[in-house]
Amino acid sequence: MSFIIFPGVITPPLTPGAVPYGTGSQVLMNTQGTAGQLLQSNGGSAPTWITPSGIPPAPLTAGGVVYGTGTAVAVSAAGTAGQVLTSNGTGAPTWSGAGTGDVVGPSSATDNAITRFDTTTGKLIQNSAATVADTTGTITNAGEYVAAGGSISTVAFGSTTGTTDTGIFFPGADIVGFSSAGVERMRIPAAGGVQAVTTISVGNATPAASGAGITFPATQSASADVNTLDDYEEGTWTPSVGGNATYGIDVGGRYVKIGKTVTVWGKIQIATLGTGSSSLISGLPFSMANNGLEGNGACGYFNVLAVNVITPQCYVVTGLAIVGFYSITTPGTGVSSVSIFGNNARMYFTVTYETSA
Repeated sequence: MSFIIFPGVITPPLTPGAVPYGTGSQVLMNTQGTAGQLLQSNGGSAPTWITPSGIPPAPLTAGGVVYGTGTAVAVSAAGTAGQVLTSNGTGAPTWSGAGTGDVVGPSSATDNAITRFDTTTGKLIQNSAATVADTTGTITNAGEYVAAGGSISTVAFGSTTGTTDTGIFFPGADIVGFSSAGVERMRIPAAGGVQAVTTISVGNATPAASGAGITFPATQSASADVNTLDDYEEGTWTPSVGGNATYGIDVGGRYVKIGKTVTVWGKIQIATLGTGSSSLISGLPFSMANNGLEGNGACGYFNVLAVNVITPQCYVVTGLAIVGFYSITTPGTGVSSVSIFGNNARMYFTVTYETSA
């Protein structure tokens, strides 16, 4: 009895894990591979087991990241929650903490400097000349602050305590405007000076809501500087001879005070003099300064005086808020105080004098 070996049949012993392959005339078994290897064809020769360079070796680390070594593929270690992956050039990438607020700039960076993006790509953090103080937040800059021109409704420089229509804007070349609540209040023109759109105030006074001008406080804030205008006021006053005198309908007065200078206009019509003064009118809005001088004025109209006079004149008594009258009854070389008021007397007058403040 004889045996025949057929070319297509594999004869034992069979290697565990080996793979049969054909030689062209028979079937053979290749060698045994290791876990994770792949079978690679070698053309007409026996196939071989290889460890592939493009696939990470088993076992794969949970949470690891695949990276190349140059000749193979590897898996990094796992990071912890919140970490970020940092490149180490050609070495294995590593995990590091994130969200600490630390930013690393160039070696030329200085403390407190405001960062800026530089280079043509605009991606490089660079130092700047502007700084912010650590505790106060004060910004210091050797250069200028430049902003868009803005408008009355959307200013160039505003505040977090206001709205976009309150602040500074630039309505034209070399012009600075100031607005609040969407209304321009003041302007510095290119030619210089300051332009107030309506009124301006001094001494913390509330600016007048109408017209244009300067508003002074209702209660004067006197200045000791001789070159400072510290008050302006207009008003009315009522002339009186005092006592139990009665008056007709033609009685009244007005005044204007500019600094220490007061000009008053008055008119009086006495119905019955009674115990009233025959030569003095009281009720001035301000007292005369007690400076040894007198404020002088003139009488524009008079009628039914108690005595005949020649050109009566008026003055303000020093230190008092009283108008006195001088005149003469016959031509002479000087005037003196005369009792000119009586029943039905009328007098129009004006006088200018200095107050103490």
